[in-house]
Amino acid sequence: MQLTPRYLVKNQIDIIANHAGLGVEYRPVFQRNIRITRGIDNLIYFRLLNADQKPVTVTGTPYFVAFNDQRQKIIEKPCEVIDDGSTRATLGNFTVTITDSDLLGVPQQYLKYNVYILDNNGNRNITYSNTDFNSSGIIYVDGESYPETRENLVFDNFYKINQSWYATPNDISALNNTPSNYYTAVIYNRGYAGTLTIEATLESSVGLNWFTAATATLTETDSAPICVNFSGIYQNLRIRLDTDPENLISRVVIRN
Repeated sequence: MQLTPRYLVKNQIDIIANHAGLGVEYRPVFQRNIRITRGIDNLIYFRLLNADQKPVTVTGTPYFVAFNDQRQKIIEKPCEVIDDGSTRATLGNFTVTITDSDLLGVPQQYLKYNVYILDNNGNRNITYSNTDFNSSGIIYVDGESYPETRENLVFDNFYKINQSWYATPNDISALNNTPSNYYTAVIYNRGYAGTLTIEATLESSVGLNWFTAATATLTETDSAPICVNFSGIYQNLRIRLDTDPENLISRVVIRN
């Protein structure tokens, strides 16, 4: 039997309030980096301290902001204060949750972050990562610790060739490396009546050798999205319709 330990701990960071009278007995000169993971919700704990490393009451609303090297803002959101004003265990504590949706489109990289306190007058009061008045910290966005959802294939632009209407082909060759070769197509029908054909090709060129991967017969009374399942290993997919879909089919979404 192989025993592999895993650790479930709070991701807690101490920050320093802008208070007078900095002590010299204990002066932290650095702060550890925060590591967050794409694909999950990341809960980060903060504790607000004074220069003597004593927790202080959180007054106002803390805000977390992350930005890249070009100082372009990536995330800015309010924190949840858990300081109840009377319990020492919660004194100075607040949290922020960096959700999966917050990190959509954010590549794996190092970012800078800061925490400021928005007071009742709308003023921003900066907090510091150490007693040398360095305000920004480092946060690492990890994209390798959790599997990510692949983007959907969306077909929503139809054009006519001869007596049929087509959607622009999509290259799906990257999906061939995945363990699943099953697809679900969702058709958003608004009264279209006719046959919808999902065509595929094994060629890198999209001009020739299309064949049928799946079909669906649609009626004017279809109102709910219609699902079609099919499987295979293809290079490109496209949609073909036998009548004009203008304003009648909003889109066709295919997911692996």
